[in-house]
Amino acid sequence: MDLTFHLTGVSSGHCELLSDGSAPVQSDKSLFPIVALCVSRNRAVLLFSALVDPSQTELDLRIPTINDSSLMNVADPKFVWILASQEDINAVQSLMQSFYAEEKLPYDGVTASTALDLLLAGPNLGAIFLLQDPSGSSHGYFVLTIGFSLEFGGRFALLDELFVQPSARGVGAGKSALVAAEAWVALRNIPILRLEVNHHNEKARSIYLNWGFQDDHRNILSKRIASGNE
Repeated sequence: MDLTFHLTGVSSGHCELLSDGSAPVQSDKSLFPIVALCVSRNRAVLLFSALVDPSQTELDLRIPTINDSSLMNVADPKFVWILASQEDINAVQSLMQSFYAEEKLPYDGVTASTALDLLLAGPNLGAIFLLQDPSGSSHGYFVLTIGFSLEFGGRFALLDELFVQPSARGVGAGKSALVAAEAWVALRNIPILRLEVNHHNEKARSIYLNWGFQDDHRNILSKRIASGNE
């Protein structure tokens, strides 16, 4: 199905189909459900669902009200997830420091800066999303990276980090991040989304299991390998 999208209520942006509308609605065989992922000019990420006639070539997408479940946003209208760019690197690093402190992880600013530069410059590696308010202040972030596994038949996505500041919690930001992550992964035809949970974080583990993630009952082991320059 080839559709031209028109966004109403937001600056112009780019939309792509997540579903192809190949299966008709049971109650009305003349209509087909589609899902579109849109990124507006100000980098706000939106998810739309609609019923279309197969003969349609254009579709008007209206920005829904904040209570409309088709808006990929948090429950609090002052927050929205945006795609991070190179200009956001300082905001991401600040949030990383807060996250690492909370999780009691060692933080190295030089290492973080180098990794962020590579990721933001290479969209084939993954993406970073920021939780922002209308003033442009950031209150959270999550990171998706792309890996490869024979077990999963090729590419998989890793939800590498997800953090929301305490002041922005309780409004659905974490759940909307998972929706955004799954949409980003689906758009790239990647069949698997994986993540890591620290053993002490039983609350997060419970949330992810309830969301549909499975516990593979494996331990992740890491070894740092010296490069040829060291």
